Amino acid sequence: SYRWFRIGGFGIQPAEFTKIALVLVLSEYYHHNIKRVHELKWGFIFPALIGGSVMMLIVLGGSLSMTVLTGTVILTVMFVAGARLRWLVGCVIMGVVGVFSVAIISPVRAARFESFLTPEELSADKGYQLWHSLLSLGSGGWTGQGFSESRMKNEYLPEAHTDFILA
Repeated sequence: SYRWFRIGGFGIQPAEFTKIALVLVLSEYYHHNIKRVHELKWGFIFPALIGGSVMMLIVLGGSLSMTVLTGTVILTVMFVAGARLRWLVGCVIMGVVGVFSVAIISPVRAARFESFLTPEELSADKGYQLWHSLLSLGSGGWTGQGFSESRMKNEYLPEAHTDFILA
């Protein structure tokens, strides 16, 4: 995948840097346009164009989850700056529709949504990782098994070091 840079045994997504950059750029933009934050053009459209162009590049790179996180960062900065709530709610609605549209168009993403919604039914195939991570969480109870003492991690979770680190 081209959306990750590998340096030795360490990997990072370049999109992580864009989130920080967007916070800085949008904060500076709103700092200079604070008196116009309630105007549609200055308070919403220009910042949305800046953030939307970055999000488009990220989604074209194939990372839907990073696109959603970046959009969340953008909307948070806009909210804190004082942009009108009705504009932001409209963006959230469009974002949810967009995510489901991409998930329907892309068979790989559709399969991931399906395995997320029904991990037990797909536990032998597409939902293997998710189902066994849920079993791992359940076997730990409220207090867990202790640091590095998981019963499931070494034998049943092939990718325990990724998004399933809690399991």
